[in-house]
Amino acid sequence: MPKINFKNGSKLVTVASSLIAVASLWSVFRAEENVKPLAVNILIASISIAATNQLTAKTYEDSANSQLDEILKFTEGRFNQLETECKATNKTLEELQRLYNVRKSEITDYQQQVVTLGNTITSYKTQCDLLTAQLQHKAETLKKVLEEDTDQYFEKCSDLKIIFHDEINQRIAEVCNRVDNSIKHNLASDDHISIHHQLKQFESKLVECFNDCQDLLQDIQDLAVDDIENTLKIYCDINTQLTLIQVKYRGLLNINERLLLHKASEFIKDCKSQSVPITKAQSLIREQSDYQRQQLETVYNRANDNDAGLNELRKQIQDLLNQVEQKNLELANARKPIKWGLATRDDLRCGNIIISYFEAMGLILDRAKADYETWQGTLSFHCDRNNRVIIPSELNSHSEKLQQLTHTLSPVTFKWNAEEGLMTAYLHLARKPVKQSTSENDVNKLWKTADKFPSVVKNWSRVRITGGSESGKSPTAENLAVCILANRSGVSSVFNPQFGSHKDRWTIPTVGKTHDDSILGIYKLANDVNNKVTHAEFSISIFDEIDSSMIQADEPKAVGQAINTIIKQASHSDFGVLFLGQNANVKNYPGMDRSDWNSAINLHLGANCYDAIANSNQFTTEEQTKLKATADRLTEYCHTKNDELGLDKTNPQAYRFGLVLGDGRPYFIQLPDFGLYTYEQLQPITCPKCGSSETIKNGNSKRKCKDCNHVFKVTGND
Repeated sequence: MPKINFKNGSKLVTVASSLIAVASLWSVFRAEENVKPLAVNILIASISIAATNQLTAKTYEDSANSQLDEILKFTEGRFNQLETECKATNKTLEELQRLYNVRKSEITDYQQQVVTLGNTITSYKTQCDLLTAQLQHKAETLKKVLEEDTDQYFEKCSDLKIIFHDEINQRIAEVCNRVDNSIKHNLASDDHISIHHQLKQFESKLVECFNDCQDLLQDIQDLAVDDIENTLKIYCDINTQLTLIQVKYRGLLNINERLLLHKASEFIKDCKSQSVPITKAQSLIREQSDYQRQQLETVYNRANDNDAGLNELRKQIQDLLNQVEQKNLELANARKPIKWGLATRDDLRCGNIIISYFEAMGLILDRAKADYETWQGTLSFHCDRNNRVIIPSELNSHSEKLQQLTHTLSPVTFKWNAEEGLMTAYLHLARKPVKQSTSENDVNKLWKTADKFPSVVKNWSRVRITGGSESGKSPTAENLAVCILANRSGVSSVFNPQFGSHKDRWTIPTVGKTHDDSILGIYKLANDVNNKVTHAEFSISIFDEIDSSMIQADEPKAVGQAINTIIKQASHSDFGVLFLGQNANVKNYPGMDRSDWNSAINLHLGANCYDAIANSNQFTTEEQTKLKATADRLTEYCHTKNDELGLDKTNPQAYRFGLVLGDGRPYFIQLPDFGLYTYEQLQPITCPKCGSSETIKNGNSKRKCKDCNHVFKVTGND
């Protein structure tokens, strides 16, 4: 009979420990001084693990074989004893047949008694019918009482149903996205190449699970408002499916270990089948005394303990390997250049190619900023992390090779921008488009002119404004807020994390001056929405740099959920809200998706309109092409007019435009001059000394009286 063998399991641990030991020994002689202590510790730990593994495996193997021999000897003796007892049992069968005949006559008597009991039950049924009629009368009385509060009851049920729906919808998206991202990561990794086929099959299962959950979620909406019982049941069913898909996925990732355990289990089953020769003996053994069963269970528990010890040892080895891999990744990433994470434009994709090219040559170029037109672009890079000075001529020696890699129409040329301390690269992406008619009459057909801005925005209340650096988000937001308040009298306040900077030109009172203040303001506003808090007058809250605030929050997804609550339910409350950020891509707003922002009006300034068009899922390819062509013409027109007038992009009177989404069909709008509409036009600021309203801005949070020259701080911004 074959013996129990633990060598297969121990070999894997021994080989892994040996490989780690060899790698650690190599690191001792070849790694840097500050890494050697870690390498020595790993070397000692690997040798100790290998030795411990061999001794433990040998001890468990001898113990298991010894226990198996005792079980076989005991089973063989017991089988002989049971065979003798079977012969005696056959004699007992005749006695049992006689007893059966006696019991049969007794059953006849019992049947007669059953007939009597049936008559009694009929009498009890009559009494139950009487009691049922009484209960029905009481139920009707109770129903009349409950109907008095029906409206309040259904309202609470509806709110509870909405809460269940929103929560489980978010959980479905969170779980499925997390598993999907993990599958894609593991498919791209060689660490799980042995289960790539299973991972691909699991993708379809994940899609089925998502579709099933969405169907169940739709069932919640189809249920009656007061059907809370079935709502809870569907809620539990969806949670069960999500938990099950996660458990199956974790099991799939450990398929190799489970295969080994399965083989070991099959081997033990074979041993059991060989030790018990006949089915009859097996059934008799199961009828043995409690003491004998306890002895067998003790042996099995010991075998399980051995398996648990091996699993714990495997876990420790895997943790050690993960630590080594993490250290290697940290060493590798310490010198990785920073690329454009969302390269949605041609110039950004070329920029990442340039960064990768010089990275292979040992030079680090970190992305800084980009100035883009449809046919050309200028990229700026930081080169401070190199150990020596990088000059443009060194990079220009690779211009022609980079032209081939980036598919530009001319060699990529580098220049040093001494004013900003950046290395710039010029990209000739396409032929310069032929200038179309830029007459004012033609352009006015493509956008809503600035003089119509107040009438266009007067009824807006929930708005997201996106734009790159120096695109004019803050001045545009102030113009917008003032135009809204001119139509609906009220007040406004700003949450400005950049309070006091040279770009702080708000005339609206600032109530939040840090990112933490902005996050607390969002939570408070969401709480007011949920509790349906009413205000004495209409108010507009403005949150600047919202995407940066979300990134710095302890729980970014919770902030995103609060914003989602505000933009979806603010229309039921008497206030407005403006969110300002640099990113048009919704992926930069944790906890939110594109459909969430559909409840707000989105104003994308300048070049951000291209990202908004490309990332939107509401346009066909033909519509995207048409919108981009219009954006190209408006961009060219604004550049031409600004060049003619000598206006740079930061000038308050410069020509600018934005793309409006969520206000009916998408359209472009010309932005009014910065500072054209100010808060003091609604609430004139008077001099505290002489009472004159003729005041002008005089630095951050200060104003100067034109009549008496008195300088004073503005209440709300000091």
